[in-house]
Amino acid sequence: MSKQHENEVLAFMRSRIGQKNVDGISPLGVWLGGTLTVVEEGALTAEFVIHEQMTNPLGNIHGGALAALIDEMIGATVFSLGGKTVYMSVNLNIDFLKPASLNTVITAQTNILRQGKRLVHGECFVYDQEDDLVAKGSANLIATKHTF
Repeated sequence: MSKQHENEVLAFMRSRIGQKNVDGISPLGVWLGGTLTVVEEGALTAEFVIHEQMTNPLGNIHGGALAALIDEMIGATVFSLGGKTVYMSVNLNIDFLKPASLNTVITAQTNILRQGKRLVHGECFVYDQEDDLVAKGSANLIATKHTF
């Protein structure tokens, strides 16, 4: 992996700061519709508005939608490392701590804690508009044979 490729990936991601994800490489990420606010190598922050399709019958964000958001953010954070290898989640551990309702703006903050030769471990914290912790999650991702 060249330093130039790493810089190109970060430059691309930073060019997306402040823009809602409407045409990203992940269809799920597009559906979630987040907006990157901070991009660093191995650390991202993005905002999401909870839309109706993300909610459960009580009008709060569905646990599955929140799990998808956390998984998507950790995966994007691995991408920020600049490698050409595609990674897949091996596991995903989530603690759901507080409900967040329809139209709430939530903020997801991620970072990579460890990058090995084949496995990467990342974490994500999701906050509501009052900076209360809604959920936290972690995942291990494994390198595949696929490349970007």
